[in-house]
Formats: sequence, C-alpha cells, structure tokens
Amino acid sequence: MAKSGAEVHAFEPNPDAFEELSRATASYPNVKLYRAAVTTEPGEVKLYMHKRSKLDPVYYSTGSSLLAGKSNVREDRAVTVEGIQLSRFIRDLGRPVKLLKMDIEGAEVDVLNQLLDEGLESSIGQAFVEVHDRGITELAEPTRKLRERLAELEASHIRLDWR
Repeated sequence: MAKSGAEVHAFEPNPDAFEELSRATASYPNVKLYRAAVTTEPGEVKLYMHKRSKLDPVYYSTGSSLLAGKSNVREDRAVTVEGIQLSRFIRDLGRPVKLLKMDIEGAEVDVLNQLLDEGLESSIGQAFVEVHDRGITELAEPTRKLRERLAELEASHIRLDWR
C-alpha cells in the first residue's frame, strides 16, 4: 500500500515489531505509524507477549495480544502500551477509510461492534479482518453474533475471512 502512494495509517503495539516496521517504512512519507494498540477505549492497556517471544521478538510479535487468556501468550510477560480507540480515530480523520486491514489477535469483535454501534461501517470502503474464533473458544459465540449483525446490516464490505 505504501508503494502505491496511498496514505497509510499503521498501528503496532509490540515494541519490537514497531521498530522493524519503522525501519521498513522509513522511506515512505505517506506512512503514519502509531506505536499503539487498536482498542475500544483510549488509554493504557497491557499487551501480552507470545510465550516464545524471547527466542525471536520480531518473529513472535505476531502472537502478542491484548487478551491475557490467549493460549500462546504469557500473563507474566506483558508491556503497557497506549490504546487508540479506532472509532474515534476514524471519526477524527474526517474522511472515509478506503481499506481497513485488521488483525488484532482476538480484540476484533469488540472493535468492530463499536464501529457498528456508532454507524461508522459506511465510512469504510472495504475491510479485511482476521478473527480468532477458532483458536480462542470464548470468541466463537461473539464472532457468530457479529457475522449475523453484519449480514443484517448488509455490510458485505466488512469481511471476517482474511487469513
């Protein structure tokens, strides 16, 4: 996306992954980086690191999560990071978001429900979201309800099947 010239807003709460992302996008003035987690409420949140993060912090950064109960994270290995409320961020942009790609390791359902609650689904052109209902048992029912809600709203532009 950065190479296309699009304005890109990238959120990365994991400190090790953020450093790598900063290096990889340094030559793109159209990329705005936020060392923050996407959340439903602004403020500090705990980011739980992958069990094997000490072996390779960047590689295992993809498994870090805001959910302490996720099976591949350790509750005793967490960092405090800023949380940015996605609905407020989108409203404050003051223009539509053409493409939203979201993989926030289990917090997607709450964030998407908040966007729907606030009527912001029409501000998003296309959304590709990875959900974690297969790997996190307690997300199965909320994810099913979100799929039903999206169908009722005829919000087919928000896809929950990105992997």
